[in-house]
Amino acid sequence: MHAGPRPCRSPFLIRASSLALILFCSCGQDEEPVPNVQPPPVTSVTDVDGNSYGVVLIGQTYWMNDDLRTLHFRDGSELPYVSDDAAWAGLDSAAYGIHPTFFGVADGGGLWYNWFAVNDTRGLCPAGWHVPSTGEWAELELALGMPADELLVTDFRGYAQNVGGKLKTTNLDGGPIWTQPNTGATNEIGFNARPRGYRELGGAFVAFRVYGSWWTSSPIEPNKAWSRSLYYQSAGILLSGNLQQRSGLCVRCVMD
Repeated sequence: MHAGPRPCRSPFLIRASSLALILFCSCGQDEEPVPNVQPPPVTSVTDVDGNSYGVVLIGQTYWMNDDLRTLHFRDGSELPYVSDDAAWAGLDSAAYGIHPTFFGVADGGGLWYNWFAVNDTRGLCPAGWHVPSTGEWAELELALGMPADELLVTDFRGYAQNVGGKLKTTNLDGGPIWTQPNTGATNEIGFNARPRGYRELGGAFVAFRVYGSWWTSSPIEPNKAWSRSLYYQSAGILLSGNLQQRSGLCVRCVMD
């Protein structure tokens, strides 16, 4: 059993600490107070292929409200598409896959990327955005009510607070729909987490309509990385470090 991810300091706390330092240093001086400048509202983001995504603010972070579906890196380089299962299983470089019966549904469809694509220096997310770390996912979980003492548990967590249910689409939110009972699903913050399953190390697509799974940018071993998953029978959210980097998962992006 692997150790949990290392606690990381929240970027928001760093920013807040910096602001506090500025205010402290200004105390007693005849200067104008530091204005409370709020960031401009962000409602959408467009990737290099022209695909548009809605945006939701969760805690202090802007998240895409759908799964990434770009076919190119940020610099315009083409992402290789690999359909053959055996070829996928042997990869040690960036690639994406398309579920054979899924791509093209009404909601636009996210793609399945291996972790090499996530980690590629050419950038998978749009300019000004990045794949969230496991720490940034933890910040989302805290904002939705996750108890701090559950953050590093490598299992489903946040049941009582319905952390996973708040993220999942209901079966009225468009396809693909979750297998019943879709426990706890409210989609109350508009995150639109859909059950696209994942692509196994061997190349097969599995758990469609049962699981939704997303990469983080945080490796755990030379060949594994942290991920998050939602399940049709759970109101919690799974922290896992067991998936091989050759697996195919969906991706969300957050603003820098």
